[in-house]
Amino acid sequence: MASAVGASSMSPERARFSAFPGVISSRVMISSGSGRLWSSATARATSSSGPAMDPETHEAVNEHSVSGLTAVLERYGGKLAISAGERLVGVFGVASVHEDDALRAARASLEARSALATEAGILLRRHGVSLACRFGLATGEALVGGPGPLGFAGDAGTQAVMLAEAAEPGQILIGRQAHGLAAAAIEAESAGPNRFLLRSAHAGARPLALRLDAPLVGRDEEMHQLEAAYARATRERVTMLVTVIGEAGLGKTRLVHEVAGRLGREVNVLTGRCLPYGEGITFWPLRDVVRQACAGHDSPDTIKALLEGEADAADVAKRLSSALGPGNQGRSDAAEIFWAARRLLETLARSRPLLVVFEDLHWAEPTFLDLVESLTVQPGRSPLVLVCIARPELLEQRPAWAAGAARAVFIDLAPLAEGPATALLDALAGDQRISPSTRTRLLQTAAGNPLYLEQLAVSLSEQAGSEAWPVLPPTIEALLAARLQRLGPGPSSVLARAAIVGKDFGVQAVRELLPAEARGPLSRNLQTLVAKGLVQHGPPGRSPAEQYSFHHILIQQAAYRAIPKSLRAELHHRLADWLEYVAWTPATQRAEILGYSARDCRPGSSPTVATTPRQRNSHARRWRWPRRRTC
Repeated sequence: MASAVGASSMSPERARFSAFPGVISSRVMISSGSGRLWSSATARATSSSGPAMDPETHEAVNEHSVSGLTAVLERYGGKLAISAGERLVGVFGVASVHEDDALRAARASLEARSALATEAGILLRRHGVSLACRFGLATGEALVGGPGPLGFAGDAGTQAVMLAEAAEPGQILIGRQAHGLAAAAIEAESAGPNRFLLRSAHAGARPLALRLDAPLVGRDEEMHQLEAAYARATRERVTMLVTVIGEAGLGKTRLVHEVAGRLGREVNVLTGRCLPYGEGITFWPLRDVVRQACAGHDSPDTIKALLEGEADAADVAKRLSSALGPGNQGRSDAAEIFWAARRLLETLARSRPLLVVFEDLHWAEPTFLDLVESLTVQPGRSPLVLVCIARPELLEQRPAWAAGAARAVFIDLAPLAEGPATALLDALAGDQRISPSTRTRLLQTAAGNPLYLEQLAVSLSEQAGSEAWPVLPPTIEALLAARLQRLGPGPSSVLARAAIVGKDFGVQAVRELLPAEARGPLSRNLQTLVAKGLVQHGPPGRSPAEQYSFHHILIQQAAYRAIPKSLRAELHHRLADWLEYVAWTPATQRAEILGYSARDCRPGSSPTVATTPRQRNSHARRWRWPRRRTC
């Protein structure tokens, strides 16, 4: 199977660019004896020692295979785009964008291979015909939307097919970019230039590994809050709840890992991670915790052994095992599961303080959020600290989160200040020499986000010391694209027009670029963008009612790259016209804007964002485009 990107023929206003979705393009080959036919609805598979499989049977086999593959794709958030000819093509990141689309495609590929292998065994026994599958997975940028066969336009689909063609039967070949986006959660080995042989994927693992070799800087106050909560739990022998809130990349998990390391052997640390998709995931984090405590098991006997000496040990083990077992979630009463979870955790914490970490709580099911809150309503009788790590979306889903908890601590993680960010960059750079101008650009672009700074530094090292403006790495673009895709059509349209204007933008300019019907709710949409932390009032010294700026330059870049090039060119022209007519913009500055537009909207160009007139001017000296021409 292959992960790829595709195209459509929808209007520029409705289309969008999607970076790094996954497409699965799987070639299914039916062979019999020495003859081979690529399976399709109209092909015939022939046995070497008998007559051809009748068309009705062949059609039934083909439909069954397609149905099974479709079910696998949908479980991981993808869809089957093509099931004609010898290829089956599945796509991710088209209907909706996720930061882990490449990993989803990889996991779906592995499961589909297993499902088709089972189907092949049935086919061989019943009809004497063998089924062989080859898979290719590629990732890239695409123009998404419209009624086309794939729902997108881009070359990732072609790359996926090429990888599938090169694969041996049963192999999954994955392209370099897809591999980079999922590297921490998969096992793969090099299979030639720019390709890898996918072996397996780790359940529940993150696509990006947590980097522990760089120092934790600028978090002394937050560490003190965590340590104080732990000290109170051990002193008073109560349950404490600590919620660490912050955008992706700010170092929430790194912070908790550092505190756990400081506490050392005096505390028992158990971790569970909420999953963004899958079947039976409601209590997955609790399952992680129980398995860690039980050395990898969650059977009733192993759980009961942890509760040795407790009168209700058998009852607790039965209820937890029933809730955590495959296919059993939802069969037990929620109140009974909550009670059993509390009994287990308090018993474990009795002999040694217990630190339970629930990661990515913003993806938790409502029932699991109820469970965590229920653990904090009563003070408890053992030193237990529950640390919940989440993005701000948690408070959007549950505004009154932990309102009933008397012993709750909230840590709102902010971007690093300039000093700690500089120290982190020095540690990341190591022996690599970074010029002062490049250092300044890196720090400005990362804007205090440790993950962004780390990925930008890696990107810079791959440019061999280039003085170019830091390139937006695929890892960061995947995170931001998923975040922006959750916006409604109104705020999304406003954000796109603001990205055309620049990092700092005025309400008047954005209003001019919007369609007439979208100008009425402009103020409401701007407030939505402010509330979600995407833009902010300012910049300083300007009227806060009329001037805004992107909270982060990388948000502007991601929003800009999501605009189809034809619409991008049109909006640049409209902005230039408005500036010339309303603001009396000099002709030279109009040439700068259109020159930048011409360079950036050429077919095949890689979009980069000019945030100042000086940057536009550097492009204008190289490119000129006649007025009103579009890409």
